[in-house]
Amino acid sequence: MKLCTFLKSRLDSVRRVTRETLQQIMVALGPSHLATLVKEMMALLTRGFEVHVLVYTVHSVMVALKGMFKAGDIDGCLQDILEVCQKDLFGSLAEEKEVVKIARNVQEARSTKSFHTFSLLAQFISDSCLTDLLLPLKQILTSSFSHKTISRVSECLRHVVMGVTDNTFVSVESLLIFTYGVTSDSIPELTSAVKKKELTPTQREKLSRRQVDTFIIPAAPRTRSGYSGAQSGSGPESFTRMYGAITATAKVSTNTNAHVLVEFGLRLFHTLLKKERLRSGDYRGFVDPLVPMITNCLSAPQVKV
Repeated sequence: MKLCTFLKSRLDSVRRVTRETLQQIMVALGPSHLATLVKEMMALLTRGFEVHVLVYTVHSVMVALKGMFKAGDIDGCLQDILEVCQKDLFGSLAEEKEVVKIARNVQEARSTKSFHTFSLLAQFISDSCLTDLLLPLKQILTSSFSHKTISRVSECLRHVVMGVTDNTFVSVESLLIFTYGVTSDSIPELTSAVKKKELTPTQREKLSRRQVDTFIIPAAPRTRSGYSGAQSGSGPESFTRMYGAITATAKVSTNTNAHVLVEFGLRLFHTLLKKERLRSGDYRGFVDPLVPMITNCLSAPQVKV
């Protein structure tokens, strides 16, 4: 669409008028054409401030279409919109938003719309796409151990709960089954382990030639400052020898952040109860399996769980 090229303009007024025009066009055409628009914009807005404009525009169009979505309208463009949100929240765009100069010059970079976009996606997707919505977040949880990143994932999941509990295209039974699967970590797509990087033949050869450690006493651990407990004297070396070394890194695994999804499942179930969506029918057969898991979560080491 030639109209989308005006989103590349450096003038805020031009981009604003273009967005308003796109909103009116999409309202006239209907949400079934959203996938086409998203693909066109993704192909066009690829560099610098344009990506901020892309994220902002996708959100504004979805807000304009909010009252018109039907079952399946979001499914066709779900992956594309998730890719846009990932760039905004977990890519270089997230760092650029913290740069005052960029945020001051680009209006679209002053706020983060991707969290609310997750809520809109969750509100209008079909039940077959529930797992697809969580899969990118699960991959981030298994590959990143940054507190800031995990906090952003938790915020995304909080907005997913807000949206999916208002989803009229997904039955309560499907939501309860999904809740059980997430909380018990029994959904195959979400439990697949991260593949380890395969070694090249050269790396395998180097490992095979590595000399085996034959020392009985292991090497002294080092502190963050590089001091070894085997050194003598006073100061940091003596402190390390007396009280033990502080290792530089903590042990982590792909399951380190597994509790985040458990917390999401519990919050989803709690929200369904608060909104009284379980009072209109007999869901005891779906709720009973959740009771033992909720009981076990009371003794979980994580405070939020």
